[in-house]
Amino acid sequence: MIANKSIQVAQTQANLLAVLAHYELPPLVVLTSQVDRITAAASPEFTARLTELAIRGDFRAWNFVRNHGTTAIRGWRENCQRCSVQIIEHAGSIYEMDVDLWNPDYGVLPALQHTFMEVWKPGKTDAAAVRKGLFKRGILVEEITA
Repeated sequence: MIANKSIQVAQTQANLLAVLAHYELPPLVVLTSQVDRITAAASPEFTARLTELAIRGDFRAWNFVRNHGTTAIRGWRENCQRCSVQIIEHAGSIYEMDVDLWNPDYGVLPALQHTFMEVWKPGKTDAAAVRKGLFKRGILVEEITA
C-alpha cells in the first residue's frame, strides 16, 4: 500500500486514465479523485464508446448498481479477471470509476477474493498493486512517486 495518501490518489487517477486511453475512450473531466476511484463528467460519446466496447466483448453491462447510491443508473465491468475497471453512470452524465483487483464476475474464487480483499478489508484497493496488475496486462501506467 502506498503510504502517502496524495500519492495513492494520484496513482489511482493515473491507473484509470491509462485504462481509458487503452480503450480509446473519449476524454472526460475528472471531478474528484479518491484513494480508490475517480468521478468524472463525460460526453454522450463516452457512453457510446462504452456500448461499442460491450458489443465487442471488452466490457459487460453490469447493472447491479444499487450499492452506488440513488443517482446510479447503470454500469459496465471490464471483461477480465484481474485489475478490471468498473464504471458506473450516474444521473447528469457523471461516471464513477474504480479498478478491482479481482473481478467477482469470474467465479467463486475471484468473488471471494474481491469480497475479502477489497470490500470487507479495512482500507481501499491498493493503487500500486493495481498499477502492477495493469502492467502485466500490457497497460503501461506512470508510477507516481511524489
